[in-house]
Amino acid sequence: MILSPSILGADFMHLGDEIDKIYRAGVTYVHLDIMDGMFVPNISFGMPVIASVKKICPDLVADVHLMIEEPGRYINELKEAGTDIMCVHYEAVKHIHGLVQNIHSMGMKAGVAINPGTPVEVLNIIIDDVDMVLVM
Repeated sequence: MILSPSILGADFMHLGDEIDKIYRAGVTYVHLDIMDGMFVPNISFGMPVIASVKKICPDLVADVHLMIEEPGRYINELKEAGTDIMCVHYEAVKHIHGLVQNIHSMGMKAGVAINPGTPVEVLNIIIDDVDMVLVM
């Protein structure tokens, strides 16, 4: 089992200290929820925060969960920021196989998330190609 705490609930005034606390506790993954205000109503943060987290603790696995429209637009920027796992929503992607292949070609692991109302059976077409599944 892998624990991947989300920084969304962190005190952003003290993000470095918050990241250091989870790192010193032995956590090896950190979950970063990216929201665009379109796919979901909230807006969170973007690539500069991912890059900052990786700068503070470069060996933490950056598990990036994209709750955004057209997540494929950001593959290069996410890789450059230090993303290790790029998790996209099945519901936000027209060609899930192509996007998963592109994520892998950039050297990242690929994850697929599904919303509560999406039947889990939709994962049957992609399950063998992904490294992680996130059920909301």
